[in-house]
Amino acid sequence: MKAFYKKIVEVNEERIPHIMANLYEDRDSIFYGGYRDGNGLAEQYATLSQAMHCAAAYFCEDSRYYKDKAVMELIKGFIRFYFNTVRENGTGDCLISDFYTPSSFEGINVAHTYRIFCKYAKTEEEREVGKSIYRLLEVLGTGLLNGGHRTPNHRWMIAASAANIYNITGNSELRDLALRYLDEGIDIDEYGEFTERSPGMYNEVNDNALFELARELKMDNLYEHLKANMDLLFKYMEPDGTIFTQNSARKDKGENDPGMGFYPTRYFYIYLQGAYFMKDPAYAAFAHQIMEQTIKYGRAVPDVLWLYMVYDGLKEFEPEIGIIERDYEMYNPVSSIYRKVFDDFSVSVIGNNANFLFVQKGDLKCYARLCASFFMLAQFKPEKIEKNGDVLSMSFSAEDMYWKAFDEKPPTSDWKKMDHSQRGTCNPQKLTITAEIKIEGKSVDIGIRTEGTDRVPFKAEFVVTGGSDINGELFDVRGVPGQGIIPHQGMVRARLGKDTMLIGPAFMNHTYTSNMRGSVPQSGRGYTIYFTDYTNVDRNIRIICS
Repeated sequence: MKAFYKKIVEVNEERIPHIMANLYEDRDSIFYGGYRDGNGLAEQYATLSQAMHCAAAYFCEDSRYYKDKAVMELIKGFIRFYFNTVRENGTGDCLISDFYTPSSFEGINVAHTYRIFCKYAKTEEEREVGKSIYRLLEVLGTGLLNGGHRTPNHRWMIAASAANIYNITGNSELRDLALRYLDEGIDIDEYGEFTERSPGMYNEVNDNALFELARELKMDNLYEHLKANMDLLFKYMEPDGTIFTQNSARKDKGENDPGMGFYPTRYFYIYLQGAYFMKDPAYAAFAHQIMEQTIKYGRAVPDVLWLYMVYDGLKEFEPEIGIIERDYEMYNPVSSIYRKVFDDFSVSVIGNNANFLFVQKGDLKCYARLCASFFMLAQFKPEKIEKNGDVLSMSFSAEDMYWKAFDEKPPTSDWKKMDHSQRGTCNPQKLTITAEIKIEGKSVDIGIRTEGTDRVPFKAEFVVTGGSDINGELFDVRGVPGQGIIPHQGMVRARLGKDTMLIGPAFMNHTYTSNMRGSVPQSGRGYTIYFTDYTNVDRNIRIICS
C-alpha cells in the first residue's frame, strides 16, 4: 500500500538499533548472538523473526541500512544462534513454555527471509548467507516432521511452514504433512469463528497461516474461510476502535476489566493482503483505518517491510477504498454471544462467562456480574443465550446437599479412602438465577429473578472504567481503580469525560460483597458498584447511556 510505505520503512529502520542493543552477549552460552526478548530470553522465534526484518532493511534501497555490513553480521549471528540451539531432531524450544517443539512460526518467517535473499542477493557473501538460510530451512523442515501441535492454531502454522519449505526445498514429505492437517478441515463455524475465538491474538495467526497456505499450495478455496473470519472482526470492533475480546477462549480475554484494550494494529498486514490478493475494498479501508489511527494515537506502527520486499506490487499499490459497516447487530448462538453497535454505543451479552453483560458509551465501559453465596457455586455463568424477539434470556442453576452418617461402620477411618457414595443425603437445595436483557436505544434493561432456596445473600455488581466520577443522591466519589461502593437507593451516575451511564435503581440489604465466597475477585482495574439483596430476588435494573 503506497500510502504507508515510507512510514513502514522508517519503523523498520528504528528496529535495527533496538536489535543491536538486545543481543545475547555471553560468548560461553549457546544463546550467544540471539535476540534477547522482554523476558531476557533468546527465543528461536523472536531471533529468526529479527533476521527477516534485518533482511528487509539490508536489501531495501530506500532504507538507511541498505547494504549495511553491520546488519548482515546480525543475520549471520542469528543463523549461528539457530544451529547452536536446534535440537537433534530438528525441533526447538519456546523457552517460556514448550520444548522440543516444531518451529512452526519460525518456518514462515525464515521462508520469507530466504526469498528476500534469493530476490536481491548479488555479492558472494550475500549468496553464501542465502545458502546458510536454505540449510536452516532444511533443518526446520525436519523439525516439523518430527514435531507435533498443542493448540488448534499451531496446526495451521505447522502446515503453512511446511508448505513454504516444501516449495523451497522440494521435500514432498512437508507437502504431505500440510495436506494431512488440511484434511482435518478448517475449524471455523458458520459465523466465521475459529475454535479458539481469539480476535485479539490468535485469529490473526490463523488468518496469516491460511493466506500462506492458499498461496503456497494454490488452494483458492481457503480464501472462503479467510473471508469469513476477516469479516467477523468488523463485528467485534468497538466504537472507540478497540476489539471486543471478552468472548475469547485464549489469553486476550485478559482479566475482563474495562481498562484492558486490544487495538487491531497487528491485523494491518492481514487486511493489506486481503486488499491486495482478494481485491476487497472493505479490507483496504480497514487497513487504512488501522494505520491512520495507529499513527494518529502514537501506537507502535507494524513493521511489515518484509511483505513489501517479497511482493513488489505492494510498494505502488493504491487500492479502491471501500466502506466498513459500523452499525450492526450480531447473534451467534454457537459461540454464545450477542452484540449490538451503533454510533458510540455498544452492548455485548456473552455466555460461559462470569462477566455476562458489557455496555460501552464512548470511552466509558461497564460490565455486569451476578452472584449468590449458595454453597460457593452460584457465580452467574450461563452456558447459552436465548434470543426471543428483542429479549435475550440467560439462566444458571446450582445444586448441593448434605451427607449423613454411615448406617454401618466404614472399613477405614481415613476420610479420603471412605466410600462416600454409601452415605445417605439430606436437605437438597437448588438455586436458579435468570437474567432477561432488552436494549432500547442507548439503554439496557436487565430483569433479574431467582428461584429456589431463600435467604441467600445476593449481589449484582457493575464494574465501570477506573477513574470515572461516581455520584448518587447522597454521595459523590472518585471511582478509584480497585475500589467500590454499595449505594442504598436511587440511580448511580458514572461519568468519564463527556460520556455518562445511569445505573439503577440501587438496593442494599447487606454488605457481603467483595469477599462473597465463590464469587469472582473484585476488579483491580475498574471501580465496582454493588447492589445487594437476599433471595428470592425480583429486581429490574436499567443502564441509561448519554
